This record gives sequence, C-alpha cells and structure tokens, in this order.
Amino acid sequence: MRTRLKENEKEIFVTRQHWYYLVTPFLLSVLILIVDIFLYLNTGFGFTLSFIIFCAVLIYLVFKVFERKNNIWVVTNLRLIDEEGVFTVKVKESPIDKINNVSYVQSLMGRMLNFGNVEIQTAAEQGATIYNGLNFPRELSESITTAQEDYKHSLFNSALQNREGTKGGEEDLIECPYCAEKIKAKAKICRFCGKELVPGSNKG
Repeated sequence: MRTRLKENEKEIFVTRQHWYYLVTPFLLSVLILIVDIFLYLNTGFGFTLSFIIFCAVLIYLVFKVFERKNNIWVVTNLRLIDEEGVFTVKVKESPIDKINNVSYVQSLMGRMLNFGNVEIQTAAEQGATIYNGLNFPRELSESITTAQEDYKHSLFNSALQNREGTKGGEEDLIECPYCAEKIKAKAKICRFCGKELVPGSNKG
C-alpha cells in the first residue's frame, strides 16, 4: 500500500480484484496474437508491424496485471482505503465511523472462486458505492464490521477513563482549613497561604 498510515493506525485486512478479471484481457491478447501471427505467415504482413503489435499486446497484458496489483482495498482500525493507479495514485477514504452499512453479493461462480461485489453505504452525499469482483467479499465485510465495533469500544473506554480520571482528581482535592482553597489531600503545606497543615486538619 502506498498510502501512509496515521499514528496508531494498523492494517486489518487487504484485498483486490479477483484474478478472474484478468481472463478477458488475456483471451483478447491471445486472439490478437493469433491473428497477428496468421497474417504474418500467410499474407504480406510486414515483420516490423507484426512485431510492434506483438510488443503492444505484451505491454497491455503487463499493464493489466500491475493495474490489478495496485488496485487494492485496505481496512484499518480507522478507515477503509480504496487505492488504485499504476503511474498515478488515486485514493478514496471512508472513515470507519462514517460507514452506515456493508453488504456483499456472490454469484454461483463467485461462491466457487470466492469473489463478489461489495456495497458500502456511507454518510457522504454520494451514498452507496459498489466495488465489483473483489477477492474475499465476506471477509472484507466482516473486517469492516469488526473495525467499527473495536472503534466504538475504544471511544467508550476512552470516555470512561476520562470520566474516572476527572472523578478521581476531584476526590483527591480537599479544602485548606486556613484559606479555603482547594489543595491535594496529601499536602503538608498549603501552596496558597503557606500554612503548615496539622495532621488531621486537612481531612474533609
């Protein structure tokens, strides 16, 4: 992945389009090469032109392979990242807490080869986004759901710790018997009036 992770962010799940979607470019390339070779052997098709077509087909195939490799979907504990591009990078991010619903659909062949379409609904204006032909669609959906649950738990735990910390801080403070300012319960000298506190005098 070329997108940089944020602080305290970690990858949970990574997927891409299934290899099945390379079948069509591969068959098309084979067909072109067969026609190219046939024309070269049976007609006056020049070697130079035939070679150029051959190289162009190979470049096309290599490009499609790298295109699939670089077109990835990454679930982290903070967001869903859709990253694509061979020479340039295009990134679309959906914060975990902004995803409202995740669903997936698999055809019979998709169930056999473990690929399918994933639909993600977010709070953004564009609504639902459908990603076609992804590897492991069920695992992607479950990873997003798990990340959402963990995110909610982390927010709850953080809020609980802040509440307990605030409560604990209030309980540790008492009133100075001389100047009535709030000081720590374990203080021996008041930091406001400078009076020495007699043991037992700083108990609430």
